[in-house]
Amino acid sequence: ALQLDTSWSTMKRTEYTRPIELTEAIHRLGCGWVQIKVILLTGCIWLADGACLLLLGSVALTVAQEFHLSAVQRGLLMSIVFMGIFVGNLVGGALADKVGRRLPMLAAFIGIFVFAVLTTMVAGFHTMLSVRFILGIFLAVGQPAASVMTAEVVAINRRIHMFSIGLAFFTFGELYAVGLMCADDVQLARQNWRWLVKMGALPCAAFFCLATRLLQESPAFLLASGRKDEAEEVLQAMYVENRQPGIVRLMALPGVGTPTRKPIPTLEVLSRFQFLVSPKLRFVTLTVSFSYFTQNFIMYGGLYAFPQVLPEVGTDIPPAIALGWAAFAELPGRAFGLVVGACLTRRLGVQAYLGFSFLVSLLLVLPLLHPLSATRLSHSMGLLLRGAVDASKLFVAMGYCLLCCFTAELYDTPVRATGTAVCMAVGRLGAIAAPVAFECLIFATGSPISFMCVMAGLCLINM
Repeated sequence: ALQLDTSWSTMKRTEYTRPIELTEAIHRLGCGWVQIKVILLTGCIWLADGACLLLLGSVALTVAQEFHLSAVQRGLLMSIVFMGIFVGNLVGGALADKVGRRLPMLAAFIGIFVFAVLTTMVAGFHTMLSVRFILGIFLAVGQPAASVMTAEVVAINRRIHMFSIGLAFFTFGELYAVGLMCADDVQLARQNWRWLVKMGALPCAAFFCLATRLLQESPAFLLASGRKDEAEEVLQAMYVENRQPGIVRLMALPGVGTPTRKPIPTLEVLSRFQFLVSPKLRFVTLTVSFSYFTQNFIMYGGLYAFPQVLPEVGTDIPPAIALGWAAFAELPGRAFGLVVGACLTRRLGVQAYLGFSFLVSLLLVLPLLHPLSATRLSHSMGLLLRGAVDASKLFVAMGYCLLCCFTAELYDTPVRATGTAVCMAVGRLGAIAAPVAFECLIFATGSPISFMCVMAGLCLINM
């Protein structure tokens, strides 16, 4: 009996100390405090994004009146932010694959706080454009790192859960912004825009302090960089935090950190971008990128358009409250994305999102097919906008969860952040185009219906 007990103990000790692949080590890690920390800290990136973008869009009219801007200049003030986001996504992806996931996130927090405050201190249109462009860069530089970090610290079958919860922080950021708007002016007519923007950026200072203390580097990045000992050390600390037994020993990746080859952090930047457009990944990258483009045009076009259109509709609901209700509509979308992603494969899940996008397009287009009198037009517009805001928020939130999870799983570790960044950056072109398209269509037609038709058309093309 003693011999059997000794053999069993030896087998268990061998099981917990033998070299294993990173995927198995992450699976054994389970779910616990480590995942909670990652959700909170990566979610804060999305929270800052949601709060700042909604506030910048909601104060567009007030800023335009103060600086005596034309409609095109007013749209450009928001589009320049998305141009910065486009650059920030590309830079952030390259940085996350070069220096790690942690540093871009820390830079994002401190950069958002500093440049959001500077935005309120500038005295001219061109200076504000420059500052807002840099603010956009910092709004996006941490997003690829946050996305891949979310996927790299949890087992594959739990990734959609992490993304759904983490991206819900974007909604929490919007709700925080709505709370600020309600405290300032619920009708959005006489806004103290400088106070709103400063308060919207204030939490980033606290997030920076928390992330500096609590955020660990991704073990997947460390292992892919040839830093196997550091990866094991980080994973061992994670095991302790999650109260998992065993001593972590990882199998080195082939060709990385071998005795005859100097460890390299990742592929060269240009090689990573070339790999993404290689015949093997070209079609998938283009398809996912266009899905991001449609999602961004609808999401961020709505963030810019609805705060301006809702006060003109003439409903009994104050505009700020209506924006808060629309933000709440995203939460069922996140939950719906979780259910769809857990029950279907990633490909089928994205196809389901495209199907729901088609339903949203019907919601937007069908009311426009019936001739209406001038009296009923205002009421119909109110109903159309209310349905458009709620439905687009819900389904776009669902689609974004699925797209983020699918993109993070699409690419290998050395190019994962870069691939995610490229898809996100192409999507930001939709966000760049949306504010200027809205202003130009309003100027040309005098009605936001044309902008809704463009949104519906993109949904149909994406389908």
